[in-house]
Amino acid sequence: MATMRPMATITILCALVLISSIGAFSVSADDFSPKLLKISADPSIMYEFRGQTLDIPVTVEGTPAGLVFSIFTKECSKGVRDVRNGYLGWHYMNRVDTCLYYSELISVQPGEAVISWDGCDQDGVPVRWGTYTYYIWAYDNQSPRKTVTEQLPAQYDYARQSSIIEVDKQGLPLATPVICQYVNNSKDRIDYLYHWMIGGDPEDSSRLSTSTLSLEDGWRMNGNPLEVPGEENSYYIRVSNAEEKQGSLQKIRFIDSGVAEIEEDWGEKSPYGYIFPAAENEVSAIASDGEYIYTTSRGEPDVSEPDANFYIYDMDGYFVEGIDISDWWCSAEDYGRGGQMNGGPEMLFCRNGLLFLNSHASCLNQMLAPQRYLDSGDPKDLIVWANGNGDYTLDKNGEATAEKKWVCNDNGVGPYKLSISADAKLFSAVNSWDVGKTSFGLFAPDGTGLGYFDYYNNTASAKYATLFIDSGTAYDGLYSVSLYINSHAQYTRPPNTVLGYVAHDSIKGVIWDTAHCYSVTVGLVSPAGGEIYQPGSQIEIIWEYYNYQDYNFGCNPYTLTLEYSTDSGGSWERIAAGVDRFAKSYTWTVPEIESEQCLLRVMSGSDYHQMDVTEEPFTISSDVAVTEAVPNIHSLSQNSPNPFNPVTTIEYSLAREAQTTLTVYSVTGEKVATLADGLMSAGKHSAVFDGSNLASGMYFYRLEADGMVKSGKMMLLK
Repeated sequence: MATMRPMATITILCALVLISSIGAFSVSADDFSPKLLKISADPSIMYEFRGQTLDIPVTVEGTPAGLVFSIFTKECSKGVRDVRNGYLGWHYMNRVDTCLYYSELISVQPGEAVISWDGCDQDGVPVRWGTYTYYIWAYDNQSPRKTVTEQLPAQYDYARQSSIIEVDKQGLPLATPVICQYVNNSKDRIDYLYHWMIGGDPEDSSRLSTSTLSLEDGWRMNGNPLEVPGEENSYYIRVSNAEEKQGSLQKIRFIDSGVAEIEEDWGEKSPYGYIFPAAENEVSAIASDGEYIYTTSRGEPDVSEPDANFYIYDMDGYFVEGIDISDWWCSAEDYGRGGQMNGGPEMLFCRNGLLFLNSHASCLNQMLAPQRYLDSGDPKDLIVWANGNGDYTLDKNGEATAEKKWVCNDNGVGPYKLSISADAKLFSAVNSWDVGKTSFGLFAPDGTGLGYFDYYNNTASAKYATLFIDSGTAYDGLYSVSLYINSHAQYTRPPNTVLGYVAHDSIKGVIWDTAHCYSVTVGLVSPAGGEIYQPGSQIEIIWEYYNYQDYNFGCNPYTLTLEYSTDSGGSWERIAAGVDRFAKSYTWTVPEIESEQCLLRVMSGSDYHQMDVTEEPFTISSDVAVTEAVPNIHSLSQNSPNPFNPVTTIEYSLAREAQTTLTVYSVTGEKVATLADGLMSAGKHSAVFDGSNLASGMYFYRLEADGMVKSGKMMLLK
């Protein structure tokens, strides 16, 4: 069941007397081959928004399920800037579509089911007519967890020391995902790395690979191993030096049954990346989106100075950016009330280029958009949402009997959050240790707390991880970690963890209004007029859309109609109808005709009262060369060659005419060249950079156009 906004006192467990949770798992000698959960529903649903009940047929396949249905705004994120609301201001949102309604958990069996919505938001107020996104998030809440393996060794803070590899270097799902775990032995000061190949016999020890790691004196691995894209058995690791109070990254190669090799020529301070100040007892993690590596640092919890930072590295270990995030993770008020000044962050997880952060010692959970920040340079663009105390999902000190009422940074009370992970739809789950028998807390894609949820037949035992695989593999689902724990007063660490599996799926669709027509003002980007196309060639029709206008007759605001004319608008031929307006482009095969008087128009809805037509005619002719298609967004390509000596070419494309600058900077931020500065036409451009007078090293290039900022990195080797 799901516990929605619990008000009762939460039972606190003693960390030294824990209960075995093995009864919550299915016990079988068969190979681990899970039955996947699949949810399906109509992706485009019509609804009149007149207060009637909307019934949505849902098909459930594979396993039973608990469903959560939610309604979100659509294409409204630009209007959400620095919004904080809710009790105690628990919810912060920035440029993200927002949740208007979510249901309690609906338990269903395989087959056909119906989800009903009364058209109201979470407060019971009717939702205004319009277009909305709906989500159905689901997991199997009615079957025992399947045992994946019991071969991984026990680790107190298991989750933040582990990661799952689920895709290959092309982003395709792996046939056999791998879970990677780091364990340190404080007695002999040796670090261990473990690989478990998911699938096969849970008791087959040959699926477990082990490598020891011997670091330089004073340095220890600190956080999960992170696979290097495209390099099998190569990892980035987060390291720290307690005596020197420093943190950094290193690159290693996993050697099965041997000692892992450290890449001595990697990093800005080889064999280390950029080295930053770190607390003596710091715990942190590492994540990557394939373009950059991310990590954090925090100050000692019980000091009076705020200290929390977010660091961005390139994939070669060079420093890109450091951002002070102490306003989020540090609290003088909590410190003064018996909590800690510095609460985190400690755990990181990346999905779809977005980062999820939390900490066992803080109530705060966050989603970050680092690429959005790098593009704009505005620190406010880094945070997408933040969830703190106030909504009772993974809150600290929210109970009526709490000694430190609503203190967020408190290491002495649960929930002790040792993981954070997100599925492909950006629902994020966090283990909820010390919140009775609940298994995990769940956040919506905008950070709305959806409550606490239980695995089938769960107990009030330690929860060490809640991790998703959701890339289209045969093993997609929700993975959890429990321990074989004895209940003796003298606590000793058990020999093994239990990695368990629960089926999971999530889908989304659109609900749009049939009682009103709120047409979209659409604007053609390409063709714009003057282009020349060959008959039979394929081009991209590109458009933008703007404000909504209210009309009281039926139409479909979700779709567009595209037409063309070969006689300056005297007659029109249909290209396509029912085109998704959110796609912003459509591939058109140019007809086999010859004309210099061609026009194209795009119309919203079915009544044609809102349309845009090419301003000037374009030509279709087999006698001339084809005009290159104009891109639908500004883009910046990787320089070539790279590395280079001493000349390289940087290519970029503009969707429309724009005031443009292209500049080159050193790693210290010094501008070393301006390659373009002025009004540039739409289409492809290139610039040559000559580094003859510069020293070898890393350089950054930056494209600015129409308020958009994109950057890249390049290596000069002489």
